[in-house]
Amino acid sequence: MLHTLKAPTASMRYLSVLICLLALILALPALADGPEPRYGNRWIVKLVDAPTLEFTGTNLALQGAGSAGAGAFFEATAPAMRGETRFDVEAPHVQAYAQFLQDRQADFLADAGRALGRALAADGAFHHVANGLVLSITAAEAERLRTLPGVAQVFREELFHLELAKGPRLIGARALNDGGNQLPGVKGEGMVVGVIDSGINWDHRAFSANTADSGGYVFQNPRGQQLGLCSRADVPCNNKLIGVFDFTDDSTRGQDTDGHGTHVAAIAVANEWAPGQAGVAPRANLISYRVCVEQDPDDPDAGTCQGAAMVQAIEQAIIDRVDVVNFSIGSPPRTWSPWTDTIARLVLNLRDAGITFVTSGGNSGPDPSTVSWPAEAPWVFAVGASTTESCADGQIQIQNLGSRAVTYGSGPNASGPDLNNVLVRRGGDFDGNFLGCQSFPAGAFDNAVALLERGQCTFETKVNNAAAAGARAVLVFNNENNPPRLCMAGLDNTTIPSAMLSRTHGLELNGLVNSGAPQRVTFIRDNLADQVAGFSSRGPSANVAGVMKPNVVAPGAGIQAAFIPGAQDVAGLSGTSMASPHVAGAIALLRQLNPGMSPAMITSVLETTAESAPVTIGGAPANVFDRGAGRIRVDLAARAGLYLGQSRAGFLAANPANGGDPGSLNLPGLINENCGNSCTFTRTVTALRAGSWTVSGEGQAGVSVSPSSFSLQAGESQTLQISVTPAGNVGTSLQRGAVVLTPPNVSAPVPGQVPLVPQRLPIGVRGSAGSGSVGGTADEPTGQASLNVDPAQSCPGFFVLRTHPGENSQPGRFGAEILLTGEARRTLQGGLNFGGRATADIGGFSAFSIANRTGEDQIVELTLEAGAPGRMRLERRSGGERVTIRDVAVPGGQTRVTETVPPGFYVVSFNPTRSDSTNFSVAALTRFTDRPGGGFQGGAVFGGYHDPTRSTTGFAGFCIAEPQDVEISVLSSPTYGSSAARGLEFSLSDRDGIVVIDSRD
Repeated sequence: MLHTLKAPTASMRYLSVLICLLALILALPALADGPEPRYGNRWIVKLVDAPTLEFTGTNLALQGAGSAGAGAFFEATAPAMRGETRFDVEAPHVQAYAQFLQDRQADFLADAGRALGRALAADGAFHHVANGLVLSITAAEAERLRTLPGVAQVFREELFHLELAKGPRLIGARALNDGGNQLPGVKGEGMVVGVIDSGINWDHRAFSANTADSGGYVFQNPRGQQLGLCSRADVPCNNKLIGVFDFTDDSTRGQDTDGHGTHVAAIAVANEWAPGQAGVAPRANLISYRVCVEQDPDDPDAGTCQGAAMVQAIEQAIIDRVDVVNFSIGSPPRTWSPWTDTIARLVLNLRDAGITFVTSGGNSGPDPSTVSWPAEAPWVFAVGASTTESCADGQIQIQNLGSRAVTYGSGPNASGPDLNNVLVRRGGDFDGNFLGCQSFPAGAFDNAVALLERGQCTFETKVNNAAAAGARAVLVFNNENNPPRLCMAGLDNTTIPSAMLSRTHGLELNGLVNSGAPQRVTFIRDNLADQVAGFSSRGPSANVAGVMKPNVVAPGAGIQAAFIPGAQDVAGLSGTSMASPHVAGAIALLRQLNPGMSPAMITSVLETTAESAPVTIGGAPANVFDRGAGRIRVDLAARAGLYLGQSRAGFLAANPANGGDPGSLNLPGLINENCGNSCTFTRTVTALRAGSWTVSGEGQAGVSVSPSSFSLQAGESQTLQISVTPAGNVGTSLQRGAVVLTPPNVSAPVPGQVPLVPQRLPIGVRGSAGSGSVGGTADEPTGQASLNVDPAQSCPGFFVLRTHPGENSQPGRFGAEILLTGEARRTLQGGLNFGGRATADIGGFSAFSIANRTGEDQIVELTLEAGAPGRMRLERRSGGERVTIRDVAVPGGQTRVTETVPPGFYVVSFNPTRSDSTNFSVAALTRFTDRPGGGFQGGAVFGGYHDPTRSTTGFAGFCIAEPQDVEISVLSSPTYGSSAARGLEFSLSDRDGIVVIDSRD
């Protein structure tokens, strides 16, 4: 859940607001391990007749029937059937069929009223993007309506959540605003951007048509009239803000009471409301569609977006003929299908209408496969978040802890000798001022770094209080576990650097300082811009294999833009919600340059001209699942000569449930996570203008393309056959690459012509994780595997062994052994973790060896995560003897124990104190700096209690330093307890989830 921290008073000019993620819940059947969905009080009834955007004119049952009159015949209205790139709702054939649908809906309302015994009035109706009605009915009444003729589907309204002025320059918008390279300067004149969000602050100067607020520009209304609620005297629209709609059930007449919609709209189209501060397309017009309310009845801290309202907004955007829709709304990662999801399919209709739809990719990163709904759909343009010069991720080096990740605030740069090896002091040491919301004594932090906790006051207040007491910098640790770190915005006027630690690392450092041991830190800050934001959701797509997600990244960390409630209020917000409108504004600029560009053309040129090389994570190059094609450069996209087209029929045919392959779609990303030794792709490019191109490959993987060169006239196409060979020395990590399409006039532009730019088709492939075989008995399966590793990783080969219930499995205790059998016996290194489920009398355990050639003691750090209190024990075993090193009571949650021990064989175990079972995991880490040959040696053992009602019963992770052979045994014998489990299975997979062996196959 995302929390918003506002300044104490709404009248302050700058509001310090931090938003990282609002959990978005989709009201579909509850997932086994996901949050309970939230539902609205309204229902959507879809009728069987196709909406205008889908009607092909071939439904014989429809022709000549219905209330439109006997013998009525309707022309096809679907744009694809008519060869149209833009949908015209005013066209006579569209109006005729829409009237037919309206009449049929009126007939249905009358029939439904008779069936329910009461008069029904629709809360909303749609004919273009879908054919349906919004009704306020009970669940029992919904069941009755499902049985009526002409009803295709009845489903409850879904509730969603919102996701949260250097960015325009970074994406090339300012260069395109100014013109050059034979292109005119464009700022969005005549373009209409639709924002589906929480409404608009119509009083803000960012959306004013007053020339004093627009740099002297005189706005024109391209629609010739104001739309929606603008006819009301209390909804002050103008020639900039030309439409306001409110489809929620708590109408505020479209006024934004949350701030999210205002902020998003300003990023896309705001006037120059402060020197150098303007939206990407500052002269574009705006229509606001309010679908989100300020509060969720179940969660007062979270905004709620109503599903029926979204459908109505998409329908209205088609009627209003907007050029681009921004949709900074989504859901947490879950199992779903774009081909059956109602709103995702409506977005495909929006694409057919010639309207480009852009959405936020989600804020559940940095874990893999966290891209949100509806961003996973192949036809949806999903945007991840990157940094500008502020709010970048970095590291600090802590004296006794090593490197720890941080997110830098939006204030001064944290670098230079002044921040090397600086003493840390706690705010809590001064009258318990842990939060730093009160003034500190003079000199409290002289020549030191202040360590403070998040909460109760703005970050600006904390940093200023520490600076006044002599601090060189401030470290703030989070007061919540999720998200682990936030961008501390609103610090532009502070005088010292600041950074945020996760709660775990902050408490870790706080404990060391509190123990009396002096701690010193060094700030490490490399390139600030173009880092993938830590919160930005990552691919691969969990539900659509072979499709690149996110598609691109854009600035989304610490973005300053208009807010509520006043005419000049500003907030600094972070999230993919802020990245998406950067792209929406860029699309408006491209449409202005070429009004005939289709959504396929626009999204394709943005992807193929995005910059991938500068985009990093922790100083290392980001891959396609982190940054998609890269950070957009709209000024380069305006000079692209090729695009990749994909038809509606092709998208529908790619449904995996019907045997389709999303990876074969003609989209720029080339993705194969099981490439093995080699894999092939086919892509077709079409020329936007005449030219010739040479084709080459680049990146970690080997890339060959046929043909190697081609020439095209405008509108002609060329099919490319692409072969990719993963490099053999990088294991199964995702390998980067690209097909590069280079025009000949890059270095020597032709006078009078727009110079073309190189374009790239991004590649992400994996080789093999290894190979193996399984054997053994049904109760005690075994396996042998040869494992590959990635030498570029800090843990070169990380593998996870998981146990699973087999056929006729029975509960009981089990063990599992991992034994290295290759010659390099000392390559099981760094650490291991294990976990599962345990009870008071049957706990979980792991065994490991520590080796050291010098015989010196080594540090072992154990971290326990448990759902209940219990005891953790560390024992050294030798010659049948057991020596207890540590036996400690632990609370629920996380506990860390550090011990210095000699080389030998050790067992760590966990037993909860309560009788019912609980989940747990333990991570064991050795540190052997300056101790050559140290590390885990020989193998690993883990065990626990098998519960056949759970799909996963235990796991152990281990790291190897070079390609290695292993033997695996899953043991159910009474050696591991009087009650032995039966019927266990196991699987072994690498860090990316690629399965090497699986006894269930």
